[in-house]
Amino acid sequence: EALPELEDVEPRMARELADFNSDFDRSWNLRQNQRTAVLHQYEATVAHYYNNLVVQKQVVTEMDFWRRYQFRCDERRIFRQLQQSQIGASSSHSAVSNSGRVKKKKKSASVSRQTKKDISSTTKEAASTSEHSPD
Repeated sequence: EALPELEDVEPRMARELADFNSDFDRSWNLRQNQRTAVLHQYEATVAHYYNNLVVQKQVVTEMDFWRRYQFRCDERRIFRQLQQSQIGASSSHSAVSNSGRVKKKKKSASVSRQTKKDISSTTKEAASTSEHSPD
């Protein structure tokens, strides 16, 4: 599956992708040991996909494989997305008043301590499950 072009995604995501790609390109050579460690740690999953997609079938380049893997498994990005979705879901919701009209209730934009704990826990779970598949 082809990655979307930056102009085909919403502006916030385009900035996030551009920032990620810039950081990824700058740190490519520095992360060789990390990539090797991931392949050894996850032989049945990541190494399997790597060998199948990069080495044997040459479906993607080594750099594209790791770009996708690192983007999907970036804990900070996952945390920000979960935090934004939590804030969006809690920032306004509807409640029916006694007269039957719908009122908008605004909640604080700050995330409660419990929500932060939930997001942190969910982030760790998402990172551990997504690290097993590069796409």
